[in-house]
Amino acid sequence: MNWREHFTKKADIVKIQGWINKIRTMNNAISFDADNHKYRYMGNDMISVSERLEYITPDMQRMMHTEVMKNAAERGTAVHYFTEQHDKGVEKIDLDKAHEDLKPYLRAYLNYLVEHAPMFIGVEMKVAVKQWLTCGTIDRVYVKQTKNGKLSLGIMDIKTGGPNDKHAFQIFQYAQMLKKVTRYRGVIEKTIVYIKGNGQFEVRRIM
Repeated sequence: MNWREHFTKKADIVKIQGWINKIRTMNNAISFDADNHKYRYMGNDMISVSERLEYITPDMQRMMHTEVMKNAAERGTAVHYFTEQHDKGVEKIDLDKAHEDLKPYLRAYLNYLVEHAPMFIGVEMKVAVKQWLTCGTIDRVYVKQTKNGKLSLGIMDIKTGGPNDKHAFQIFQYAQMLKKVTRYRGVIEKTIVYIKGNGQFEVRRIM
């Protein structure tokens, strides 16, 4: 759902557009070397959130060398690419043309969008906190309206694997970074969407 179709109050539109401008300004100021997974911000080499996770989960480095993890990573990268293109409006997901291995994951994601209708204001947005020398890329930034009518800011992480303890730490870091970028005073909602090889999805809210 397009957030402009939902929010009509001028004050809400101004606030959301302000968040978007801050997020885009930050995103454009960060360079990312995808081949080496390296970020640079304001002339500094930055540590990614993923790298920080390796310090608290040292066994992950050994796991990443197995063929299973290699294939899973490649699949996850492909799914992220197609969902990104879809949500940016560049190219909509066409299940009839999708590779058989990716179809159930893409179908699960489309089902999630239909059922939950998130209002994205940012897709694959890079954020940084210079004092922490840390950068990361948030899969989705969204807005929603609370029960009392107030605006709320949230982030979403898309996962093609199963739940893992490190996922909560990762999205918490992203939320703290986004809060500094936007100067948002409330609690950023943190959502992890697990899209599965059986075409189903699971939504987890992280407190």
